[in-house]
Amino acid sequence: MDKIKEYKKITSLFDSVKFLNNDDFSFLLSIQTELEDTFSKAQMFRTRTEMEVSVLNDLKFPTADAKYWQAVREQECMITEVIFLCYDYKKNLIEIKQLEEKFDDLTDNLDKELLNIEISKKMFISKIQEKTMRNRIKEIKNWHEIKERLLPQLEYGDEDVNDHQLLSYAERFINQYLTIGQNGDPAEINNILGQMVTTLNYIKSVGLYDKLISKFNTKNKKLIEQFLIS
Repeated sequence: MDKIKEYKKITSLFDSVKFLNNDDFSFLLSIQTELEDTFSKAQMFRTRTEMEVSVLNDLKFPTADAKYWQAVREQECMITEVIFLCYDYKKNLIEIKQLEEKFDDLTDNLDKELLNIEISKKMFISKIQEKTMRNRIKEIKNWHEIKERLLPQLEYGDEDVNDHQLLSYAERFINQYLTIGQNGDPAEINNILGQMVTTLNYIKSVGLYDKLISKFNTKNKKLIEQFLIS
């Protein structure tokens, strides 16, 4: 098992450098299986729950279109990181081979020890890279599933992100303003208010105001209408 071998190397490293006292070293050794388990299952990126309720929260992404296009952005970011990670992983493996070849030519024992430490470090880096890759791909799969679920609900299609943004942003700014009310930070209120007023009046100028306002109850309609510039 590569993972267990790597942890045995770490345990050996702790022992060899002597920066742990005997009690600490014995403790780490006694929970080695737990540490292996922690390494394998510790969260690196967002869980499906975090993606659904934190990233794609209804306040910032109030429509299926808004959620879908944010999922596109998140997935694109992940796949870009995977591509760069692939390059880094391949480079690291080549560097390991170079160090191993260099090791055979060394005659000084201290130089060999230093090089061996560097090789071990790079081997552990490769394990971290492999773990990172698995977790990034897991998130990519989750975003794929979320996008597939949202596709049938799209009102403006999946070709151009701009198609949905005007009404989605307006609904978002209104929701944020209604949520904050007059109790938020003045700078935050002014920022959201500015975005909301600008969007509302632009929507009115292009004839989409009635479509937007139909999403809100009578009380909120009256509150929203006060910000229209006639």
